[in-house]
Amino acid sequence: MKNKGFTLIEVLVSTLILAIGVFAMVRLFPTASMVNARADRISQATILAEDKIEQIRSMGYDSLQTLISAGQDKGTYKVETITLNWNLSTVDNLIQVKIVCSWPPPGRIIKNETSIKLVTLVSDHE
Repeated sequence: MKNKGFTLIEVLVSTLILAIGVFAMVRLFPTASMVNARADRISQATILAEDKIEQIRSMGYDSLQTLISAGQDKGTYKVETITLNWNLSTVDNLIQVKIVCSWPPPGRIIKNETSIKLVTLVSDHE
């Protein structure tokens, strides 16, 4: 007589394997959420930095030289949790624009901020 079906041991082993797989998948959700939040902050910071660079570049070389001469060659402002620092400096016949955006890491109390830095040069030629 042939018995068709599963034994109790086979059912328990397959249930254990399934439970381990589900447990591993559930543990990925918080990690994926933190990675997603970090990517969102990087995107927001990059957009803010690019906007500031375009604003500075649109001023023109002569206006930027005037700002540097007047000592108004740096600034800081905050948008939500992102802090944007910018400064201007002269390199040969070029003006270097440096933007640093920093923010606290999501979900942590530690004061270990992450940041991005964008640098561009403005020449006196149109």
